[in-house]
Amino acid sequence: MPEWTVERRRLSSAIAAGAVLAGCAEQSARQEPSQAPTPAVTTERVVASSKPAEPPPTVAPTPSAAPSAAPSAAKTGTSTSTPPPAPPRPQPASCAKPVKHCLAPNTPPPSYGALPRGGYHYDKQGCLGGADVTGACSGMEYVSGPRREGAKCCYTVCKGTPAPCGRPLTADGHYRLSEPVVGCQWQVPSDVPRCGSRLAKKLSAAWLEDALAEHASVASFARFTLELLAVGAPPELVTGSQRAALDEVRHARQCFGLSAAYAIEAGDTVMQAGPLSMASVDVANDLTVITARAAAEACLGETVAALLVAERSRLDCFDHVAGVLQQIASDELRHAELGWRFVTWAMSRLSPVDRARVDAEFQSALHRLRVSVATTADDASWNAAGMLTQTQTSAVELEARNLVEATWNELLAVVGSGRHAPVGVAPGMPALSA
Repeated sequence: MPEWTVERRRLSSAIAAGAVLAGCAEQSARQEPSQAPTPAVTTERVVASSKPAEPPPTVAPTPSAAPSAAPSAAKTGTSTSTPPPAPPRPQPASCAKPVKHCLAPNTPPPSYGALPRGGYHYDKQGCLGGADVTGACSGMEYVSGPRREGAKCCYTVCKGTPAPCGRPLTADGHYRLSEPVVGCQWQVPSDVPRCGSRLAKKLSAAWLEDALAEHASVASFARFTLELLAVGAPPELVTGSQRAALDEVRHARQCFGLSAAYAIEAGDTVMQAGPLSMASVDVANDLTVITARAAAEACLGETVAALLVAERSRLDCFDHVAGVLQQIASDELRHAELGWRFVTWAMSRLSPVDRARVDAEFQSALHRLRVSVATTADDASWNAAGMLTQTQTSAVELEARNLVEATWNELLAVVGSGRHAPVGVAPGMPALSA
């Protein structure tokens, strides 16, 4: 069981840092009593504060075999065994319009930032079982299939609201990644030991999905920076967001580099990020809307992802891979701290009704974030390549989810009681520029 003593302390310190920023704002207001308060910026998405807090939306239960939050996604291998597909079951009541979802044979489903898994099971036709198609990160719930339609494996699924996985770019309620294209502009040179073409093919695909998730996080932080400016956030938060976006560029290049190194060994084509569509990507102006999104994406999704990559960084793996993971783990924890600082600062400025709205959104996201269950035998070679097995992933996810829930309750206690740290630096608080 991971202890995460340092991580727990740093997240608590991040809450203290947010309270410091809120305390500075309150002191400034007391020093200038004659200055009229700035009216809140509103949009059509704002709900009048006189309304009671909305309860979390009802979410159809999702099978727990899906990968959960983490900084990357994977196409992770094949198996010659033929497990039976998950049995068809009645259409969930919350799914008014089931849709068809097709995959190429021997291709894993897009997992939108979920942690790479230690293998999938495919049948003799190269189709996944229904449990592997379901994904909390994608919001898909399996109904029936697979069935071959031409050269593809097709399923009937319900598409719901995805759980927060990592720091995604969202648009129209769904995660968005760029499509990979042939190229080598995003790669940095990577030195990995030879591991055989079969494993190299799996690892190239896994690191490519990692890279695409990191690439999308650049855009997510760019939007967050604009939203911080829209609500008059302190410069420390704006600076932290800008630096986080640059970190994600470096992470993406490192992951693309590892994918390319394994692709070359496997005899595959080297890929990089293609265009990332910004259609329907909104920039909110309302503090409540922005805070609710940050609570789900940063306090929950990004924190769980940071803890997962922290465990990957502690594996006894290839030297170069270990160095990359250690750097990413350090950066991602700092990004999670930034999210907790912002949400504490923002919650301190919201009314009790709007705080309840944010809490409802967080609880809804927590409900959608289910711990994955191992559905394939663990692959011992996965750890040496810097990946957690499915069994390890499930154990870490459970502990990470519990830690995040406890930290959220700590945040609510701070902002609900009006406790603000004195102006200055909270004891043990890491520097914002760290």
